[in-house]
Amino acid sequence: MAQSQPKGWQNTLERLYRRHNPSQVYRDAVRMIACALSMQTREAQYLECSKRYQKEELEVFPRAMAELIAAMEREPYTDLLGDPFLELESQSTKQGRGEFYTPQNICDMMAEMTVQGTFEDGKILTLNDPACGSGRMVLGLVKALEKRGVSPLCVQAVVQDLNPTAVDMAYINLTLWGVPTKAIWGDTIRLEEREVYFNPFWNMAQPYQAGEAKLRKAVQQFERLLGGISIEAQTQTQDPTQAVKLSPQPGLFG
Repeated sequence: MAQSQPKGWQNTLERLYRRHNPSQVYRDAVRMIACALSMQTREAQYLECSKRYQKEELEVFPRAMAELIAAMEREPYTDLLGDPFLELESQSTKQGRGEFYTPQNICDMMAEMTVQGTFEDGKILTLNDPACGSGRMVLGLVKALEKRGVSPLCVQAVVQDLNPTAVDMAYINLTLWGVPTKAIWGDTIRLEEREVYFNPFWNMAQPYQAGEAKLRKAVQQFERLLGGISIEAQTQTQDPTQAVKLSPQPGLFG
């Protein structure tokens, strides 16, 4: 069963739910955001979705995208797309596919167990998820690698799913966090590929360098240390009722 998350960016989409099927609105929003991130390689798909809405209704989608990006900045490497989608799909027995996505905390735990040890120096790290859902398993792996100083650009992820909306969600999640990605809509078991989408980072992937990863990890630890000192200083000098700034988090697009 999908775990409910606090509503945020999808609240904006609810303005369209009276005149349109909520599940269709959500799928269209995800498709149009994915198209917007694809550097003009999926314009026909974008236009096909937009035909269902009036001009003033179309203004909702870029606002929702902006709010999604802001929410992702607050929760690094966290899937904010999958659970709302499953909740909307489950409300319609005709459209529901019986999909269940692994909870984010389980994905993170599995990722930590997977990345134990060292990596081969001088090569791009490759990941494959043949039933990717919204991409949260790969997000967990990239998050675990980031903790070890490994840049998302040292990874090439191939993700595939039978559900085109799942592919779009994975594409959005991984593209916004700067992970070189090849997203495939198709049946993994039957070796079927209906559509293949390369994100803008695919050709920017760089070989993993152990020395560079150690330096990056040291810089991250130093930044966290400075952030901790800054917080302590603020709590001593500021009104305790004021909000305290947290230490820096990794930004979108790596």
